[in-house]
Amino acid sequence: FALITFSTESRRLIDKLTPCSKEAREDALAKIEKIEATGGTNLNGAIQDAYEVAKSGVEEGKGARPCYVILLSDGLPTVGETIDVRQIAKNAKDSRAANVRMFPFGVGNDVNTWLLDTLAEENKGQREYVKPKEDMEIKVSNFATKIASPVLADVKMKIDGAEIHDLQPQGAGDVFAGTQLSIMGRFDKPGKHQLLLEGNVNGEKRVYEYSIELTEKDTGKAYIPRMWAVRRVGYLMDQINMKGFNQ
Repeated sequence: FALITFSTESRRLIDKLTPCSKEAREDALAKIEKIEATGGTNLNGAIQDAYEVAKSGVEEGKGARPCYVILLSDGLPTVGETIDVRQIAKNAKDSRAANVRMFPFGVGNDVNTWLLDTLAEENKGQREYVKPKEDMEIKVSNFATKIASPVLADVKMKIDGAEIHDLQPQGAGDVFAGTQLSIMGRFDKPGKHQLLLEGNVNGEKRVYEYSIELTEKDTGKAYIPRMWAVRRVGYLMDQINMKGFNQ
């Protein structure tokens, strides 16, 4: 792990990926206890510093396993890149290494949801929002428990010959222990097909193959079109929130 704080300036309190030993945790907690809320919010600088630290871990031979950047912020920059928050989102997307994901936690009532949603969407992560009276520790600990047991990273799905489209979600992301992968979509050619599920485990490619049959009508699964439609509408609403009506 590493630790970066940001106010008027971004500061690397722990400037390289460090094994999570007892001594390292105690040192990190001691540094956190001394943090004071002063100055502005240099969000762009903090993200760039975090990505640089993540990249250095790969360059030093620690492998290409997923590296998670957890961002705790209200998403309201006041120092550095502030005029156009779209530039912050673009900078993050352009500088992200392939193995890095970002998980923003929006804190408070006055939160820039557009920016935090976009950072999660474009950096292969998920967002979470914490209201003033909610327990931040519970949400972060639940998140930590989930990502502690990755099962398959960079998941990709193929169904040969079915001509699938309009998938929701469009990118499967990563699969963690205790979670399930649910992808819905449309297909043009029913019948028997081979489904290929690909991903990485600790940097090694894994491929799983399944025989499936896609049918045009299945009364036992009549609920699926409605579930797909709900996800599709939710995705389109997110796109409107993040990019506006005219994009």
